[in-house]
Amino acid sequence: MNASDERSTSLWMDTARLPSATPLRRDIEADVVIVGSGIVGLSTAYELAGAGKSVVVLDRGALGGGMTSRTSAHLTTNIDDLFQELIRVHGLEAARAYYRRRVAAVDRIEEIQRAEKIDCDFARLDGYLFPAKADDAKTLEDELKACRQVGMKSVKWVDETPIPSAGAGRSLRFPEQARFHPRKYLAGLIRCIKRDGGRLFGDTAVVSVEEKNGEAVVTTERGPVVRARAAIVATNSPINNWVAIHTKQTPYRS
Repeated sequence: MNASDERSTSLWMDTARLPSATPLRRDIEADVVIVGSGIVGLSTAYELAGAGKSVVVLDRGALGGGMTSRTSAHLTTNIDDLFQELIRVHGLEAARAYYRRRVAAVDRIEEIQRAEKIDCDFARLDGYLFPAKADDAKTLEDELKACRQVGMKSVKWVDETPIPSAGAGRSLRFPEQARFHPRKYLAGLIRCIKRDGGRLFGDTAVVSVEEKNGEAVVTTERGPVVRARAAIVATNSPINNWVAIHTKQTPYRS
């Protein structure tokens, strides 16, 4: 099921509306065509349109109506799978590079919302990683070492986690994390993309992304085609390759 087809709604969906977008009804051309209008697609469109590129964004449903509207809205530099695991699988240098990019991403969102005056409830705050059970304590000790290896020097132990319902004691505190209202932020990005000449189309399902004669050709379900110098697939699971990622994903909900 596509996220836009779900009947469930999030807090973000109940408290902020996004601009609507009409379907694509004719063939068009652009420098870059982006498939997907979540935070990845719209952030990319914002950067490209601001750099003077001709940008087209396509989404099979409403703008921002997928997973970004159902996010936890945490902007974190730590990761669910833990840096100790990232180091084990990909090595220390790759883990360090990944950490730097996560920091840069949060910093960039803060910079954009300030510069573009996007009222999205952005705030810096502490994050906490606490053990679910007693024998997780060793995992946290190893994670602290891994965090310091990748360059996260400010992570520290605290004796009490300030979340009464968690029933947790000692935990790791991650300063300078952040939170925001994702749909308010997307609404601001959409405003800026349109200001800079970007074109956005909703209810436009993409059926194929191909390279032909040195250009990207994106064909939509109703027939119209977008030709561009480059195409970016920014969907939750890539639609242009059903093997590389899709077959490795496990469906679950939380």
